[in-house]
Amino acid sequence: MNTHKRSGSQVLPAALIAAGLAATWLVPQGVAAMVGTTVETTGPNDTIGLAAGETTITLQAPEGWEFPLSASPTSATLTQGEKTLQFDVVTGVSDAAAASERKIAALQRDGIAAAMNGTQATGGAEFTGEHCQAVNAKEGQHGPCALVLSQDTLVTVVSLGAADQPAVDIQPLLDSLQIQEAK
Repeated sequence: MNTHKRSGSQVLPAALIAAGLAATWLVPQGVAAMVGTTVETTGPNDTIGLAAGETTITLQAPEGWEFPLSASPTSATLTQGEKTLQFDVVTGVSDAAAASERKIAALQRDGIAAAMNGTQATGGAEFTGEHCQAVNAKEGQHGPCALVLSQDTLVTVVSLGAADQPAVDIQPLLDSLQIQEAK
């Protein structure tokens, strides 16, 4: 019969490996807890500002939606229950069709399937483009979207909702679009 005695020499390396594995989860959690994400709720006259390059796009924020203050300067996501509003701005666009295709592909990578529906979209500041339908199958959400261009600035608006909390109409959001160029 072959019996092996266990040596205590492997306990320390095993403990170090276990601690290292735990740190890969604990360190990001600790940093997130220390930094925190401040969430604000939109008021009746709040605007959303999205900055890209020398251009800032503003639009009227719908009242009563939550949004994190640590969001990207070029995009914002607002939530209200099961509803989501996403905004994104890209400047320096010289080929609207190619930029729209890239944005549709980016939405797809984020889990949102969007299909252009051939209906013209218009908004403030001479924004024009096309409406689309968006679906986030993982979250069980769907709703309208639009990709609109003014000068060299492309703005994407996506509204998603669930069966019991339908997506909101994006036309008032499009109508409130304004462009502010840096002086």
